[in-house]
Order: sequence, then C-alpha cells, then structure tokens
Amino acid sequence: MNWFSTELHCHTVHSDGSFTVDELKNEAQQHELDGIALTDHNTVSGWAEATNEKESEAISVLKGIEWTTFYGHMLVMDCPVFVDWRDALPDSIDEKISQIRSHGGLVGIAHPYELGSPMCTGCYWDYHITEWENVNFIEVWSEAFPNISLSNQRAVELWNSVLDKGYHVGATYGRDWHRKSDESVPYA
Repeated sequence: MNWFSTELHCHTVHSDGSFTVDELKNEAQQHELDGIALTDHNTVSGWAEATNEKESEAISVLKGIEWTTFYGHMLVMDCPVFVDWRDALPDSIDEKISQIRSHGGLVGIAHPYELGSPMCTGCYWDYHITEWENVNFIEVWSEAFPNISLSNQRAVELWNSVLDKGYHVGATYGRDWHRKSDESVPYA
C-alpha cells in the first residue's frame, strides 16, 4: 500500500481563504504533502486554476467544494456535475448525497460539531442522515490542537456510533486550511 499525504479541506481567495490556488499548492509542497482537495465555500471558480496538466506537478489537486449551508458543511469531491445545495433541508440530505454519489462524487461531513460564529453560520451538523452507506468520511479532527477539542471528541463519538451500526465510513483530519498559520501550533 502506498501512502498519499493529502489535505482534504482547503480554501483560497475564491471563497474566504487568503491563498491563491498556486500559493496553496506551494504551501502544501512546503508541508511535504502529495495533494490537496480544493474545497472553497459554495464555489468551483478555483477549479480552472487547479490543473494537474504538468507532468512535473508536485502537488495533485482533487477538485471539490464545501457545501456551506445553514444546516451544516459538507465536503463534496470529484463530482463532475452540479448538485444544488441551496435547497438541501435536514430531512432531504440523503437525496442530495445520493445524487452526488450517483455521479461518482465523494461525500464527507466537515467539522460536524463546530459551533461556528457569525462568520461560520451552519458549521454545526443539523442534517438527518439515514443512508450512512452513502457517506464516505467524517472529519473527526479539525483545526489546531485536534485531540483536545470538545467538538472533535464529539465527532469521534459520532463516527464510532456510525461504525457500531455496521457502516463503513472513513475518519479524516481536515485542517480547514484558509491561510498561513503559526507552525508551532500542532496540527494532525
């Protein structure tokens, strides 16, 4: 098995990040990553800049989007069609996830218990999933000091409860990378 070190939750100037796409790729290379997922909030405008055309490209880019809604944030990756998040409601999320998966896309729940702030409306996961077999991963660790965060501890409990029901859902860490940060702070 080969190890492919990837940051699955990244933002650029195309939403609320301070990196250009090239700056994000360069920063990822400085952190010795093999790839990133470009998951700007509710936009795919950065995709045109995120090419993997050069054979010498050091950082692979997985094209994605972070659905940023009032009921939660969801990472959608490698879905070649637009699935509209604007009409997703707590009891209709299974239908939306099924649409994404039917087109080959990946689905991950981002920071499910992050309280947010006025700047992060809907960070907390309020969707009602019944078809867990369609969810690829849950971001169980997010941001700095991931092991001591109460919101991360609750996300691990959610993941464990899904596993206990017999579903095969991956657990991931997402830096939720928006800008350069203090490298003395521990990240996963």
